Amino acid sequence: MTGKAISKQSSAKDKADIILVLDMSSSMREQASEGRTRYDVEMDAVRALSESLMGLNSSAEPDNFRLSVITFGNHAEIKGVNTTTQQGISDVLDTIEMPPNGQGADAYNIGQGTNWEAALSAAQSVPTRDKDIADTMVIFVSDGNPTLRDTLGDYADNDVPTGYEKALKSITGAYGLGTDVKSENAVGYLALLSQEHYDKSVKRCYDAAVPLAQ
Repeated sequence: MTGKAISKQSSAKDKADIILVLDMSSSMREQASEGRTRYDVEMDAVRALSESLMGLNSSAEPDNFRLSVITFGNHAEIKGVNTTTQQGISDVLDTIEMPPNGQGADAYNIGQGTNWEAALSAAQSVPTRDKDIADTMVIFVSDGNPTLRDTLGDYADNDVPTGYEKALKSITGAYGLGTDVKSENAVGYLALLSQEHYDKSVKRCYDAAVPLAQ
């Protein structure tokens, strides 16, 4: 998507507050093409989009488009809020890097999970202009299913995988299994679960995130 395309999609107000929500989960380290990871592709696209959008602002109308940036893996982090210049958004993007897997995560082959709930909650916290003044758009970039959530939900401990989701919270800092596929290399808690349990956990993560997207 280009800046011009977004401009055409916005209303006659010709102003928009755009929130970029960027996936930093471990799967973004995987190769997208020779010598380039999914993360590389993601960041190149975001830089091109931001340059195009900021080019639509002018000295006479400096805030037609405002950009905010959120990154997420196990948790979400707001990197920049309502930036209106190319230099400003470039400085924000320069602060972004893939997060480490986290203490204890390697022992379970988890790394950084995909917490949509945290990401969308952070997006909701970004201040935006009144809808009569500017449109609000969220551009959500992710390469897979949600595998973590901040809200446990009303699930009994004996309803597998609830107990395992709680146990793994000490590692990931969020509820869930951190992945949507049972790996042949799964160890510890994760090796005890079936693919059906992974699917159930992902469904719970979807259920936690969907209300925030509406």
